[in-house]
Amino acid sequence: LTNHAPYHLCNHLQWHQACVRFADDHRYLVEPACGAALALAYTPRLRKDVLKGASAVVIEVCGGSGVNREILAQWHRDQKKGERKQRGR
Repeated sequence: LTNHAPYHLCNHLQWHQACVRFADDHRYLVEPACGAALALAYTPRLRKDVLKGASAVVIEVCGGSGVNREILAQWHRDQKKGERKQRGR
């Protein structure tokens, strides 16, 4: 494949912050998979690394019918607990 789409992995904090910022900016909640895509728009380092030389960018945003602010906060707390457990091993 010579013309592949660029990609980059984002971490928990990046997708979570993107979900929260998107909700604050647009009053629209999204789930983590969409937050991972939005992390590109809200994380300067990702923008710089992934979009180098890009002339146009499309980020598809899907609804968050299975999320609300409390669920988003709980996902964040659960992830933090998991990270602490891993470090404790």
